[in-house]
Parts: sequence; C-alpha cells; structure tokens
Amino acid sequence: MRKIKETIFVILINLNIVFLLCACNSLKEDSKIAFRYSSGTALDYDGYCYYTDDYFLADATEYNPSLSTCSLALAMSSFASNEGDKSDYSNKSKNTLDFMNKTGFSNIYVNEYFKKKPETDSFGVVIGKKKLDDYTLLCIGLRGANYQQEWASNVTVGDGSTTLYHQGFKDGSDILLNELNYYIETYNVEGKIKIWSAGFSRASAINNITMGRIDKAIYLGESILPNSVNLKKEDIYAYCFEVPKGANFKEDISPKNPIYNNIHNILNVNEPVPQVPMAGFGFTRYGVDVYLPNPLNDDNYQANLAKIKQLYNSTSNAKDTGEYMIDKFTFYGGFGEVSKSFSGDEDTVNFLGGLYFNELLSGLINHGLYERSDFKALVEEGLREVFKVLYQKDKMSESLFTIAAGFVGTFLLNADLDYMMDELVRNPEHFVDDLLPFVKAALMDDELLIVDTIAFTNNLKDFLKVLVEAFTEELYLFFPLASPTNLKCLAQAHYPNVCLANLMAMDKNYTINPIEIDTSGAYYKFTCMYSDDLEVEIYTGNTLVANMNHGGVLKLSNYSYGRMNDRFVAYLPVGKEYYVKTNEKLFYISEYSQYLEDSISVAYEETLEKEYYHIKF
Repeated sequence: MRKIKETIFVILINLNIVFLLCACNSLKEDSKIAFRYSSGTALDYDGYCYYTDDYFLADATEYNPSLSTCSLALAMSSFASNEGDKSDYSNKSKNTLDFMNKTGFSNIYVNEYFKKKPETDSFGVVIGKKKLDDYTLLCIGLRGANYQQEWASNVTVGDGSTTLYHQGFKDGSDILLNELNYYIETYNVEGKIKIWSAGFSRASAINNITMGRIDKAIYLGESILPNSVNLKKEDIYAYCFEVPKGANFKEDISPKNPIYNNIHNILNVNEPVPQVPMAGFGFTRYGVDVYLPNPLNDDNYQANLAKIKQLYNSTSNAKDTGEYMIDKFTFYGGFGEVSKSFSGDEDTVNFLGGLYFNELLSGLINHGLYERSDFKALVEEGLREVFKVLYQKDKMSESLFTIAAGFVGTFLLNADLDYMMDELVRNPEHFVDDLLPFVKAALMDDELLIVDTIAFTNNLKDFLKVLVEAFTEELYLFFPLASPTNLKCLAQAHYPNVCLANLMAMDKNYTINPIEIDTSGAYYKFTCMYSDDLEVEIYTGNTLVANMNHGGVLKLSNYSYGRMNDRFVAYLPVGKEYYVKTNEKLFYISEYSQYLEDSISVAYEETLEKEYYHIKF
C-alpha cells in the first residue's frame, strides 16, 4: 500500500509539473505579439515580442528586461513605414497603430507631423490609452527612424545661451509635451495615470529629456501636465534606446540624481551615437544607463556573443543588414602605414568601435571644437543645410555610415593615396579641397545630391576642416575611418535589430538562460606613456590579462588594451582587483562611471629609480 501511495504521489507531482509547464507556455503564447517595423529603404519586416499588463504593476524604477525588449518593439514599430507610396506620408504610422491595437490600447492619436513629409525640426508622436485597474495607462510611440530632414535637428546643438539642453532635442521635447497635454485634455483623461514611452535614437533623446522634465516637475511640485491627472515618478516607464546626449551637467539638479531613476537608457558600448554631443560640452542623459553585453562587463562574452549572433540571425531583416560584425572593428593605434591597404600597426587588442569614437571626439575637442559655442559657430548651420539637401527626396535611408563607406571605397579606388596622405600631413587646407570631389561622387552614386554641388560642398567644408585639423594633430585617429569594414561595424552597432538581439539574449521570454551581467557601464582605464621599450603586465589574481612588451601586445583576454599614439591604455572591468607591473614610472588609473561628470583619476608616480614599478587597484 505504501508503494502504491508513493507511486500515486510521484505521478501527481509529475502531473502538477506538466500542468504548470503547460500553463506557463500557454501564458507565454497568449502574451506573444507580432509587430512590423521598417528598416532602411527596404520593405517593412516582421518581429515579435511579449506584452502583459503585469509589466506596469511593478515600480517603474526597477529595470525590467522583458519590458525593455517589449519597449524596443514599440519603438521599432514607430519607425515611419516603408510600405505604400514613398511620397504619401498619411499612413506612415500604421505599424504603431497595429502594435497599440494588439496590446489593447484605444483612442489612438497620431499627431500631424507623422502624417506629412518630415521637416528639419518636426517630430512624429502616437499616443493611446487603456484602463489598468484604477489607472489610465498612456502608451507613447515616437518616430525614431525614417525621419529624413529631421536629421538636421540632430546637429542643432545650440550655443547654450537659450537652453542648456541640446537645442534640437529640446525643440522635439516641447512638441512631445504639447501633444501629451493635448491628448490628456482632448480624450478626457482624468485621475491616476501611468506613462509608458519608448524611443530609439533621436526619439530616445527626446523621450529622455521629456520624461526628465516631467520627473523634475513632480519633484519640485510644479505643474507640467493638466491638473485633471495625477502622476507619480514610480508610474513613468521610460525606455530609451541608443540615446544621444541631450541633458546637461550644468543643470541645478544633476541629470544623474536618483529623482530620474525611472528613465532607462539602453546602450551599446560599440555605438557612436550615444557619445554625441560630446560630454566635453557638458552633455549627458537623464536617468540610469544600461549597457548591453560587451567585453568590459561580461566575463563570458565570447560564449554569449554566439547566442546574440544566433538571435540576431533570427530577426527578419538580418539578411539585409548583413553578418553581425560589430566585434570585428580594428583600431590601428600607431601611425599606420601609408599604403593603399591602410593596414596600419595592429597594436591594440579588442579595441571597441565606441572606444575609438570617444578618442575621435576628444581629438575634435582638443583641436578645433573647444567649446559648444565653437560647434555652433563653425559647423552647425552648414551641417543643417547638408541634411536638408540629403533628405529632400522621398528616400528613406538614413545610414550615413553607409554613405561614408561608399565614399571611402571611391576614395581608396581612385585617389592618389601617397599624394593625399602627404597633403593631409603638410597641407590640410588643400587636403579638404582635394577630398570634396570624392564626397560629391559618392553622393551622386547614391542619387542623393540634387541641388547645387558648390553650395552643398561649401556647407560641408567647414566641418571637414575641423575633422582634418584633428587628424593633422593626431594622425592615428585617421586610419580606422579609412577602412570600409570599420565604417560598417560602426554603422551596424546602431541597427535596431542588433539592439533587439542583445535584449532578447537578456530576456527570459526568448532564451532559457538569459545573460546576466553588470549593466552599469563602469570601468577602469589604465594609462601610461608609450615607448618602444615599454613593458606593462596587468594581472587579476594570478592571471595575466594585458601585456605590452617592447612595443608589441599579446592577446590574453577579452579586455581592450594597446597603443594609442603616444600612450598605452587598458580598459578593465570594475569589480576586480588588479596588479600592474611596468617599467614606466608615471601612470594614471581612472574610474569611469555614469554617475560622475567626468572621471575619478589618480596619478601614480614613483620617484625612486627602479627597474619595475608595481601598483594594486
């Protein structure tokens, strides 16, 4: 009898497990939502995500990986659709409408800017609502791609005299706030509300500023929304993807203050876009930065990269966006060879595209764009005119890196490279003049140049002068941009389906073992002067993780390190103890964190003459 009871007990347990598994699978399938999104100039593509109202029962300050993936789906559905007549803008928001309908939102409002051809400073907004217990949940989708002439707004930094914010993103934020107030009043929204907003790229910067402004108003007890509604910070679910910087550290309340911790900024360390406009101009983001997997925050990055690539390949536009290759960026840290291959001195290990781009921006600040006002005075208006020209046609592509890659290809095939390199070093002004015909040829090949070519190149010329001045002073910054492969890597890091694949790999809805990492983005940077006889060994525990020996580096880990012109640098994950042995007596160790305006930097200098110097940190 006892054995029979035990057998029945085991059967019941197994049946219960099967029931629970079936119930979970059923719940998961019930929450699966198909959505469509545009990508480049091709047709719209199919994707899927998981939506549940339960996402909005938790405190908005808690980062939710599943809500994050779903929010990116909302943001991607809000890209202007490619389907239909390219010159008919009346139905470009149809994918957002479909997404909101499938997730139970009604009374959906599309603003006028989403119904007509984008202008230099316009902004497309879609808002819907649904009841959630005794709350009204407002869903906000923002046009973050295929916005054509709105690209001019991205470079409208302003000089800071009118607003500390990035001027273009502030103007977009004004539009969003006006539309939100209009919606609340027109659709009779009353009582307690929650807000769910999502944006990608330009839309994410506008989303970031807008929700930051609302957070600040709530904190100060100021009125920014109609008095008919009641909103708490914990009920604002703001998700921003690949976010340019639009807030400013000079504000009276730091954008990194905890009052903004309901704003989640999802970033790829390989990405150029989130690094502009430059931190050196005082720019930052509201809220908490959440970094996707990379060698600086993931000890199992190579294994996890395989999972990410598999999920990337499962996205429906992967064939068009090409092989996942953001990890293939190569930085030539020395002066490189003056040759047609531009192979350079490959003396860095795992140097990420985003780290290179940060060096490039520093070069621009050190050699030409010293202050925010310099950008405004020297290049802003010219670049605005450039983007107005580029997107006068109803051509939906906005991958400027693709255009740049075409230019580099034309340049490498047709230019007298030895002559051009000599011009770059000895006569930068003539170098710019000689470069412009290749820019013009690349644009004509892409059928983008439709106005007076002289006016166009003159508008571009001032920006190229600043860029060339930085290259002249720090030539090592030039060589990575002379590689079409590197340009493709930088471009792909900003592709939405790359961000989506990374988020899927961190989301239990898409994988049995989601990636779990430190997403803070904090890291150490070790720096010392480079010399041909430099020796550096960096250990964590007993493991040698970075090494330079008489000018050459050995690949020992996933970390990024190597020669940067006249310096040796190593980027190292926080949370570990490091031991450095070197024959250079002056070196710096900096800790970078999203909560710091700059970095905490400590200089170590040994005054005694020794063969080797040691430090622990």
